[in-house]
Amino acid sequence: MDVDKTNFLIITMNKAEKNSIPYFLKPEINLHNKALQLIHEKGIKHGNKDIREKYYPEFQKVDEDLQIKLIKKISVLDGALTIKDVKNKIKFLISNDIEDEFVEKYYRELYGWW
Repeated sequence: MDVDKTNFLIITMNKAEKNSIPYFLKPEINLHNKALQLIHEKGIKHGNKDIREKYYPEFQKVDEDLQIKLIKKISVLDGALTIKDVKNKIKFLISNDIEDEFVEKYYRELYGWW
């Protein structure tokens, strides 16, 4: 894997807890070194079992420069909308400009085009 040409995007509907590893990996926070510091201090205790038991130990084996490079390639987008929420939000927005009886039809047209 070429780390320089790789990006990891994690999208979750959950909100990242303030001062947590995912929080520091949010693009608007962008404190990757702080995230790495927390990983070293606390380890990985939650989440996917494979990550905790298989990938995290391998991550610990690589030198710190590569760890930093890898961490800087991770972005966490939290608080993502569900598909149903997106549909409802689009319908709400278009309902401001379209008569109620045509909102569903317009949404289907927009969805088909998208």
